[in-house]
Amino acid sequence: MQQPVWTVENTQKLFRLASEANRNGKPLASVYRAMAKELGLSEGSVRNYYYAHMHTFAMLPEVRESMGITLTRAGREYTPFEDGEAEELVRTVLIRRAEGVSVRAIVDDLAGGDPKLALRYQNKYRSVVFRQRARTEKIIRRLIEQKVTFFHPYDNAICKNGECAPTGGLKDAVKGLEKALGRESAYLLLTALSRLVGRESKEEKLEDLRAFVRDAGRTETSVGQ
Repeated sequence: MQQPVWTVENTQKLFRLASEANRNGKPLASVYRAMAKELGLSEGSVRNYYYAHMHTFAMLPEVRESMGITLTRAGREYTPFEDGEAEELVRTVLIRRAEGVSVRAIVDDLAGGDPKLALRYQNKYRSVVFRQRARTEKIIRRLIEQKVTFFHPYDNAICKNGECAPTGGLKDAVKGLEKALGRESAYLLLTALSRLVGRESKEEKLEDLRAFVRDAGRTETSVGQ
């Protein structure tokens, strides 16, 4: 009967080598390659086993401790963020965003090229900013008080020296409408939309839209003449 490849000893060795690689600044790919060669497996098979059990060990710390396994930086992917860690992440992203760097590029840099860790950072950032506004605004107030240059995610503004200025997103959008529809049609569309916000009944909203279509048609006719 064939013996299983992933014995307790081999699993312990895999995570021990991963921990050593992390401390020495080496990529985990070198660990996958070494274990694959030793066990007669593909590197992808070793990698998949590592991440699957990393999840298990993160969820069951008592099992991990009984086996003497230490999770690497990447291995902490499934452990909860501490408050200070999450707030520092949001702070870092907001500051780098003011430099014109995308969120994805920022988290990739923070993760050191580890795609799974980058995804963890990105998800946590979005979770805090979009679902925990009070917490995010506390971070924003602190940045303003410290007069740090950063991107304000709710006002779509760059804040510098304690003052925030819009990035011009709405202004650029209006200019785009004017270029695509013409100034008069763009004005009519924006006016109709602003009226819709204040309308309570469906009938009133539909009437405003019909009026916009009629007015836009007359505008196009006058321009064509």
